[in-house]
Amino acid sequence: MTKPHRITFVQTHPVQYMAPLFRYIAAERHDLDLTVLYASTPMPDQQGVGFDRAFQWDISLTDGYRHRILAPAESSRRFDSSSFRGADVGPVDEALMATRPDIVIVPGWHSAFYLRAIAASRRHGIPVLYRGDSNLAAGPRGIRRPVWGMRTRAVLKMFDGYLAVGTRSREYLRHFGVPEPLIFDSPHAIDAARFASAADAEGVRAATRARIGASDDDFLVLFAGKFTSVKRPEDLMAAAARLGSRVVVATAGSGPLMAETRAMAEQLGVRAVFCGFLNQRELPALYAAADCVALPSQSESWGLTVNEALACGTPCVVSDRVGCAPDLIDHNASGAVFTMGDIDGFAHALSRVREATRGGVITRHSCRDVLSGFSFEAAAEGIRRGTERVIKRRDAALASDEHPRVVATLGNMVSVFGLERMSFEVLRTLRERGAAVHCVVNRWDSSRVVDLADAIGASWSTGYYWYELRRRATMRGRMLAAWDVFRTSVDLLRDARRFRPTHIFAPEFNAILRSAPALWLLRRLGTRVVLRLGNAPEHGRFYNFLWRHVIDRCVDQYVPNSRFIEQELLQHGIAASRSRVVYNTVPHRPHQWQSQQGIPGRVIFVGQIIPPKGLDLLLDAVAQLRARGFDVTLDVVGDIEGWEHPGYGGYRASVRARAAQPDLAGAVRFLGLREDVPVLMATASVHCLPSRPEQKEGFTVTTLEAKRAGLPSVVTQSGALPEMVRHTVDGWVCSDTTADAIAEGLQYFLADPERARLAGDEARASELVYNRGRFAAEWADIFSVRGDLVRPTVRTQPS
Repeated sequence: MTKPHRITFVQTHPVQYMAPLFRYIAAERHDLDLTVLYASTPMPDQQGVGFDRAFQWDISLTDGYRHRILAPAESSRRFDSSSFRGADVGPVDEALMATRPDIVIVPGWHSAFYLRAIAASRRHGIPVLYRGDSNLAAGPRGIRRPVWGMRTRAVLKMFDGYLAVGTRSREYLRHFGVPEPLIFDSPHAIDAARFASAADAEGVRAATRARIGASDDDFLVLFAGKFTSVKRPEDLMAAAARLGSRVVVATAGSGPLMAETRAMAEQLGVRAVFCGFLNQRELPALYAAADCVALPSQSESWGLTVNEALACGTPCVVSDRVGCAPDLIDHNASGAVFTMGDIDGFAHALSRVREATRGGVITRHSCRDVLSGFSFEAAAEGIRRGTERVIKRRDAALASDEHPRVVATLGNMVSVFGLERMSFEVLRTLRERGAAVHCVVNRWDSSRVVDLADAIGASWSTGYYWYELRRRATMRGRMLAAWDVFRTSVDLLRDARRFRPTHIFAPEFNAILRSAPALWLLRRLGTRVVLRLGNAPEHGRFYNFLWRHVIDRCVDQYVPNSRFIEQELLQHGIAASRSRVVYNTVPHRPHQWQSQQGIPGRVIFVGQIIPPKGLDLLLDAVAQLRARGFDVTLDVVGDIEGWEHPGYGGYRASVRARAAQPDLAGAVRFLGLREDVPVLMATASVHCLPSRPEQKEGFTVTTLEAKRAGLPSVVTQSGALPEMVRHTVDGWVCSDTTADAIAEGLQYFLADPERARLAGDEARASELVYNRGRFAAEWADIFSVRGDLVRPTVRTQPS
């Protein structure tokens, strides 16, 4: 069993919203060994700051999880966020280290206690995660904002990872330059089950409304919170006055503006009931009684009142300054958002929610559905993922002098398809033989790539990789591209200085262009640059010049994955002595390959859903076969929902529309991006890759995986596909790239299951030629730290 991660959570004092999460982790998450360090505990008058009354919470905040309170309660302490030294209890090194943490979680830096914990963690080499709900809307305005921005950017660098509680929290972190792979979703959550159970108790809604004086026909709006200028309770009275006499406002809370709010309600003729301060156990009944909860705050980093209300099945109307608005407010399911301070807009939002609830558009069920993703499970999972990534990053192994040290320039990688998988298979084999690997990724969308880096034990950092490099661009676009190349090169040189690589690994030619100045310099300083080619170079005078006079000056060794791509490369003037073919192998997947149990008539396509891949042709071919009486079905494995390249805009919609036509109705499944490809291939009878000629396919991973699964492959003559498939032996090479030709190949196997089985056996046997041992040995030879071991071009012939 994997050893649990020891996590120490640092808080100035017990908080009613955090204690249930801590109890959940202690009871349910055996992979997280939690300890909470509190500076101290507040006295009743300190707890009541902002409420203008002393109180203690009526639920335990420290039962059910391991914790330690470092200092006893004192009347001189202050626990509000505006007091920097109010909860400072002195040095925390001894107490923190006594918990033996693998990682420390700190909710910010607004307290000296938190800064002491961060400093102590740094001194002892313990990574620190940030988990806070600060957002850009809560920052100061005017001339103070630039200073606030510079300070925030600097302070965030103290942390090793970042837990985002919601959309605005993530936007805040990204705005201040936090790399996207270091941000993990750990949403704000409450004990939703407790609130829902109490709210659903028999008769509680009717009894509470009767006590308030609200009839069934009244629209009861609840305000729950402090009566302070930031919470703007008077705005609610002004908005309610615009909605007529059938509106009742109930308030739960107290504070300095309570008298003014009461006077305003009387002046405007609003039917208002002031319930005073209510403790945690009393709130669910009031939420259940309300038709809507209003939160008109001027500034609200999150607004956990909204979580509580939705757990009780009650919709909310919130201002646009409430941090949870983008996550928890859905106009058709859970409430409405208005512009803070706009009373007419506030009134209109309340009116819309009133109509939506009475019309059955917003229901208790819909409110709870919106909240379902903001659970303790999700919050704890984010903590686990953040912990594992920063620990793996810290502990990434280094190599001894006799092993290569490889920097991989992967900033163009976002999604994970065949090219990305094979590039990481190269790096995985190097790591298994003792090499150190450091990956340079982009900072804006590389989490899936970093997952792969973590899986092989590589370290990683982020490069600039911000602007697109285009052949045809405006002057501004060219200047931005030049700036991108300069900045990305500077970042690579920074990483090279720290990592001292023996080799640079580039997975495709754009990675060379992005860092060309740095690669040119590193070559001259003795670092070998290896370019793996999974795609054929484009033709034309421009590309001939680019390869011969730019790329070739930055590369020592070219490694195409097929003879076809090597031939295309050599046509650009590259010396044959610097090219070495290494065929692909089946890359690592988390799922095991299974014995073949193919469903008769099922065809599988795995790949990008773009025009050059020819999925539209395959759909037409399947339709032809069904018209001939074959019971053919198609599984499409590929990204059908994510970002679509503007050049291919509308293609995904067109293939969906084609699949929905009567001749294909019910025959096509769009399965999206999947990791369980081995499982899916085990249920198919035939694999098909209908690529168009312009795709110039390399030695495709999916065709190799089909061989591993024992499937015959129907392919076109695009690129290297004829190298991979022996016609009528282990597959079918179409005579043309048309639906008719593809249908002919599919029918060859689907019409004769025994023929398909024998071809599948041949396919499985041919895959052994491309075994992982051969692949690993050839790449190890290429990355040998001894220059005299570099061999001339290898031309392994497929069986």
